[in-house]
Amino acid sequence: MKKIVAILLAAMMLLSATAVFAEAPAEPQEIKLGQVVCYLHGHGFAVVTAVIQGETICLAKIDEFQFMGDREDVAAIGVPVADGTFSQTNAETGAVSVLGSKRVNSDLYSLNMQRAGSKVQIAANYDAIEKFVVGKTIAQLEAAVDVEGFADMVSGATLVDTPNYVKGIIAAAKAAH
Repeated sequence: MKKIVAILLAAMMLLSATAVFAEAPAEPQEIKLGQVVCYLHGHGFAVVTAVIQGETICLAKIDEFQFMGDREDVAAIGVPVADGTFSQTNAETGAVSVLGSKRVNSDLYSLNMQRAGSKVQIAANYDAIEKFVVGKTIAQLEAAVDVEGFADMVSGATLVDTPNYVKGIIAAAKAAH
């Protein structure tokens, strides 16, 4: 009886060791960076960046740029260049607008959003969308983004164009390949 138990224990140990070697971890997948310049919403352009590992999004960043002028007591901060900022002057009114980041000018841009009823600043909306996509695969996002009510699935984001922002992140993730 002792021999049978010893043989069974030895067989179990051998099978356990074989299973450990058979399930050796796969090589870690390379981390890649993708970035696109695209139109997502409004009167400007966006720069969208995604860091992926395999098909999974590890990090995303959204920023949009458009010409904007000072409002109330908030000054527009333009994209810096060697001789000041990118700017344009309205020929009829003389008003000067600078090309600025909506993220950098979140307080200013959000004044317009507040007038339309929004209670969430643009930068906070971007942050919520970026947080939502982390850990999801490109395929998961592609399958979900066109589903009716998708914008409501992204907790914390109140942007009507949330699906377009996610599509921008998908494009940046694909650009990493």
